[in-house]
Amino acid sequence: MEIDLETYYQAARTGSLACIRSLDPIYGERFFFLRVREVRNGRIATARGIFWTVNGEKCDPGWGGDAHALVVPTLALLEMIEPNLERMAQFGVDRRFEIAVARAVLEGRLTEMPEMPQPPVPTLKEAQAELQAAMAYWEAVDVREAKPGTSVRIRREASERLVTARTNLERAKQQAGRLAGCGDRAGCPG
Repeated sequence: MEIDLETYYQAARTGSLACIRSLDPIYGERFFFLRVREVRNGRIATARGIFWTVNGEKCDPGWGGDAHALVVPTLALLEMIEPNLERMAQFGVDRRFEIAVARAVLEGRLTEMPEMPQPPVPTLKEAQAELQAAMAYWEAVDVREAKPGTSVRIRREASERLVTARTNLERAKQQAGRLAGCGDRAGCPG
């Protein structure tokens, strides 16, 4: 039985499963399974923005433009994207957990979608190694042959990888400072 968008999202409540379709000129069509954070006045709030329940359009297009829209989450949609799980890493976050939980909700094994956990904080040594690898990858991107359609995507991936590595290094430094009893102070030795 096919359920339409308006019926599905008007019956949604906090904790329900939402699916966002993202149309990206570089990565193409992607789907994100998220938790509904709030339902109010015909709008659905998720981690990726606020959307109208009637048509799935984003209330405030802002930076993403009209590239994001609500769609009804289905098992068929999950089955379509599951073969591509290895390529679905985004900003260092493994999306397999998101897909597995969405499947459990759709199959009725879970009643609501939990918040996605924060990625674990790497050790300082792991974060430094990740940053070195990301910098080497970034430098190697300029050496690769530029092909239409792939060069922009590869540069974007290298940039995202570098940003993730820098963020993880900062998180690791803060964690090391807290473990050393310095709190979040920047002047902590180490």
